[in-house]
Amino acid sequence: MFEFTHRQRIAALILLVALLLGGALLYFKRENQGYAEEYRATAEEEFIYVHVCGAVAEPGVIKLKPGTRKYHALRQAGGALPEGDLNQVNLAEYVLDGEQIYVPRKGEAPLKTARPKTASTTAGSNVSKAKVAQGPYDLNKATAAELENVPGIGPALAERIIRYRTEHGKFGSYEELGKVSGIGAVKLEQFREYLFVK
Repeated sequence: MFEFTHRQRIAALILLVALLLGGALLYFKRENQGYAEEYRATAEEEFIYVHVCGAVAEPGVIKLKPGTRKYHALRQAGGALPEGDLNQVNLAEYVLDGEQIYVPRKGEAPLKTARPKTASTTAGSNVSKAKVAQGPYDLNKATAAELENVPGIGPALAERIIRYRTEHGKFGSYEELGKVSGIGAVKLEQFREYLFVK
């Protein structure tokens, strides 16, 4: 009958332990990776709201996921009416939270709809142009009001950014903004031209 030598038994035992450790590490790595992906997916699921109006079948406020383009928003509003002039709407443009998407009728002069948080004037009135700084803003110094000037940042998100800065100290890098609740990869890229960290 064949018997293992003392050296062969030790080698077999080492091999068995190595296989068990490798399997355990692979299992935990997969588990943690799944958790990270699930967390990112949850963060991305915050919705934005846009007002679709003009020559559309179902005008009104609709709820969308961040990163949605205007043609998807129009589709959700029932599509444009036959008299709608879609050549005046950039259908490939991304929608922003709080934006109004207006579809004019054919022959109608283009309506200047402002993107959220931009300055506007009232024609024929003595109201002076609203002073809205365009940034970019230092994330470690910006006030809530300045943050709200950034397209896509409303009062609630501005407050969360300020709270994060208060609780965790100054932002070490721009990418750290992604740790604020409600800011995923899409918004992080969207805000990049308006915000920075010194």
